[in-house]
Amino acid sequence: MTADSICAWPSFMPLPAFPCDFSLAGIEVQAAHWLLPEDTHFQGAYKHRLLSLIQERFPVTTEPEIPADCPPEEKGRRRLDHNEELFFPCYECVNNLSSRPLMFVAQYGLFRCLLTGFGLLTAVSVGLVICSVPASQATIGTFLLLAVLYGVLTRLSCQRCKARSEDFARTVFNLFVGRTAAKPTEDK
Repeated sequence: MTADSICAWPSFMPLPAFPCDFSLAGIEVQAAHWLLPEDTHFQGAYKHRLLSLIQERFPVTTEPEIPADCPPEEKGRRRLDHNEELFFPCYECVNNLSSRPLMFVAQYGLFRCLLTGFGLLTAVSVGLVICSVPASQATIGTFLLLAVLYGVLTRLSCQRCKARSEDFARTVFNLFVGRTAAKPTEDK
């Protein structure tokens, strides 16, 4: 098996319109921003190499089709949509080569669940503070303390979720560049 056969997109399969078959919306958006020409997250040489390898491995163009009379906001949206579509074949190419992307997906899912849970607990605590106005000050203080605690935990979960999504996208791109830039070798 060669590296070309591992990372080649099958010619009979059209590229999917939606970048992933599971909900990782924050990840694709982050990865799509990194491929924009004006973004400075990746160095210019690395970004150029990545886009060249994507174009070489898959039957796609790395530049979206943008009409000349397109407004600037629409151009930006089209570029992001196209970059999200470029992320999916890269992920599919490296999905089985390393367990790192799957670990980040699992951690991302965990932090999304924590974010939702703590967000709901914060809302319930604030609701209980509002509903317990005629009650004793101790009850209001307890619910207010819980609301602040859950709010802080919601914020921490949100930050960790964002960090995991960035780590995932960076890992997918790094694995893709590392695997596809290497010379094809035969497995024995």
